[in-house]
Amino acid sequence: MSETYPANPNNAEQDPNVRVHVDLQSDDYDQQFAEAQLFVKTAPVVVDQITAEGLTSGAYADKGVYQNEEGQFILETIVVNQHFDEQGSVVRVPEIENTTVLEPGFFIVTNPVWQDGEPRNHFVQKSAEKIDALYEPASEADVVEGYSFGDGDLPGAVMRPRGYGEGEITPREVVQNQTGHPVEIDAPWGGTQDGNFDCYFAQDGTKDNRYILSQNDFAGYVSYDQYKQQ
Repeated sequence: MSETYPANPNNAEQDPNVRVHVDLQSDDYDQQFAEAQLFVKTAPVVVDQITAEGLTSGAYADKGVYQNEEGQFILETIVVNQHFDEQGSVVRVPEIENTTVLEPGFFIVTNPVWQDGEPRNHFVQKSAEKIDALYEPASEADVVEGYSFGDGDLPGAVMRPRGYGEGEITPREVVQNQTGHPVEIDAPWGGTQDGNFDCYFAQDGTKDNRYILSQNDFAGYVSYDQYKQQ
């Protein structure tokens, strides 16, 4: 269920778990992004290219890959969503965000685990060109201590956002979701994207590329000023 924002989100009688639709193309958000603080994503990821042999041998089982009844190899992307219980406390619940049928040549990208005991977040990129545009190999001197990718070894290459080594990561404008509700937006890649009540909205380059950052996504960012001082 969703309603259109603004729907008097400050009304105490309105269920805070009702998802509202936010128009990130509105004049209001034009103004918010014009005044927004700049952030850059600096956190590392682990990237593993899928092979036919790896699929059949079970090499990606630690990432949650399984084979369905049709013989397809499946990866479920798990995100941790939040809502309020009857006492008003925040409850964090792992949920399936999407399901991808894997093919050789695809890439599994793993984000750091930001809270102990929560599931790893894996997602899929389908082309080497996209990986190359987004990431670069971490240098041997790169210190990635403090980042956990879960228990045990996690195969794959450690990579940083493109431009990290030269200090040239492109910043993004980021504003906080102030509706007080979980939200839904029209995603720039088509369809819709959902976010929790405590998510963020980001603009990557142009007005047409505005999307949601979860709290876990945002944990991988630092302010642009902090980044330039590193």
